[in-house]
Amino acid sequence: MVSWIERYNIQHPEKFKPPFSISTLRLAKNCPFAYKCKIDQCKATEKKSFNTMVGRAMHEMLREIGVQIRAGALFPIAKQIAMSTIDKPEKIAKRAAAYIRQIPPLVFDEKTYFEKELNANVDFTSPGDFFVGILDYLRISGDEALIVDYKASGWGDYTIQQIAYTALVAANYPEVNKIKSFLYIPRENKITNELVFSGPEIDKAIYQLNVFIEDTLRRIDEEERWRPAPTISCQSCRYRHLCPIYTSTSIYEMDEEQLLKRAKELTDELREIRDQLNKLGGIEETPGPVTEDFSAADVTMKLTELGLLEPFIEAGAVKVDKRKFKSMLKRYKIDINMFIKDD
Repeated sequence: MVSWIERYNIQHPEKFKPPFSISTLRLAKNCPFAYKCKIDQCKATEKKSFNTMVGRAMHEMLREIGVQIRAGALFPIAKQIAMSTIDKPEKIAKRAAAYIRQIPPLVFDEKTYFEKELNANVDFTSPGDFFVGILDYLRISGDEALIVDYKASGWGDYTIQQIAYTALVAANYPEVNKIKSFLYIPRENKITNELVFSGPEIDKAIYQLNVFIEDTLRRIDEEERWRPAPTISCQSCRYRHLCPIYTSTSIYEMDEEQLLKRAKELTDELREIRDQLNKLGGIEETPGPVTEDFSAADVTMKLTELGLLEPFIEAGAVKVDKRKFKSMLKRYKIDINMFIKDD
């Protein structure tokens, strides 16, 4: 069997630390800078959003439920024990316990697991040291499998995560010919994003995952400058304190003069990138425009002058997304014409 380095034609294997997980690959795809911090084991902060901390507590409770049921406890008793033993701040523990309390009874036998870790080889044909994942709930029944992923909130697209878990089950349980997966949101007592793969569709899911992996690994293999990519996720990023976008002083703490200076630095950097890419013939004159009439650099400068750069970054509107950008302009009652330069 070929190695993952040969399989994906990797030129710089030192940039990677397998086994890979879907969360690490999503981080690499979304923000090369944060990925670099992670593989270099940079000192990370533990600042997390409330939902993130609740989600972590909820998964710890799920793990404890599995331990208790394996020890012979009935499901309701296992839930009570898990909710009473969690070592988290009271507010977080209460919210997580409220979510766990909502979870309906689930079938649990010798092939049912909470927080089950699975791994796979590069071809996803058997267990191996290439890819790893932890499934919240997994039940194998004959030639069928059920995967449930518990989420503290319904925000976000987790389709590629569900596909990854499907591939992991296929690699570890070759007898399985049908795999059902869905998300369960306890706070809303809601099931969402149901996916079912059977027969050739399982192979198709593995192919989709491989496309995602190849695209992400290639991006990192070719990455030279490890540039950060600001999104709403920056608010809970563990490496934000190291990020050059925010510098040593949080932009929330900057005065008007500092903000304008920082905006000018970013504008100059964006123009430098544009010039370099134009020389390569890779893009048209305007790189990453929000509309066809003005550049992201112009937008960054103008929003900073208005004191609105942060809200637009959080909304993901300072990118090639006309809909989000125009929606934010409407929210703040800003005339779009002020961003368009006169000829």
